[in-house]
Formats: sequence, structure tokens, C-alpha cells
Amino acid sequence: MIDHHWHGSPEAVAAAVLGLPDIIGPRILDGIAYVCIRADTALGMPAGLSETGLELSSLVLGVWA
Repeated sequence: MIDHHWHGSPEAVAAAVLGLPDIIGPRILDGIAYVCIRADTALGMPAGLSETGLELSSLVLGVWA
């Protein structure tokens, strides 16, 4: 499994995770949405999103149990 840690506008995150079953979040802080997606394969970076560092993602979203 591959964990993808992304952040961006709430609208961009909502569009990127639509229909994906395994997500943590999104959580919105100061207008920035953070999400973690767990997938079987690598996912391309959706438009309008950026990679979130593992430490920040873990702090904001927690970790998979």
C-alpha cells in the first residue's frame, strides 16, 4: 500500500478524493485542506495539490491504524 499525503484548496482536495475509498481527512486548517489517501498503486498528483511532508501530515491527520 502507498500513502499519498496531499494538501491544497478544499475544492481541489474534494475533487481529488471523490470516489476514493481509503482516505483520512480532509481536515481544513487556515483555509488549507490536508488529506491522506491509501492506494494499491501510485497516484498522479492532481491539479491544484501539493505533496505534504510525512511529519506535518501525521501531526494534522494522524496515522493509519
